[in-house]
Amino acid sequence: MGLDINLFRPEKGGNPKVVKEALDKRCKDPKIVDDVMALDEEWRKKRFVCDQLRKEYNVANKAVGDKKKANKNDPCTDEIAKVKEIEDRIKIAQDEEAPVLEKLNALVGSIGNLVHETVPKGVDESQNPIVKTWGEPSSIKVGTKGKLGAAHHHEVLYMIDGIE
Repeated sequence: MGLDINLFRPEKGGNPKVVKEALDKRCKDPKIVDDVMALDEEWRKKRFVCDQLRKEYNVANKAVGDKKKANKNDPCTDEIAKVKEIEDRIKIAQDEEAPVLEKLNALVGSIGNLVHETVPKGVDESQNPIVKTWGEPSSIKVGTKGKLGAAHHHEVLYMIDGIE
């Protein structure tokens, strides 16, 4: 699961700067946050158009129903044609919205989780300092068939007398 899109929206209480800092600590380009914000803005505009068309559709559909209630024999051809035209516009708007949403989700999904502020900058965990150790590392060498560290779980259990 990726980051919440609201983290990229300052008007919703999000803080894109935190995401940029996390990406910088991972040695990744923080420009991706600006790309996400731009794509999100584009998607919200397209979504707004779709929602307005659905609202229009509901009003037109209600007009057909009201006219049918008033006169059951009325074919309502003008109103039904308007409803069909709005349905076509909704389909076109949804076809424009879907790829933008897909691209947005892929971009947000490509960003890793936020890292703690104490995590040092680096490509991977090999650059992290050892903060604390506990006990002594085990001197037991686990392995079978001449390969150290290559034992199946049932072999390890047998070696430690976990099973008979």
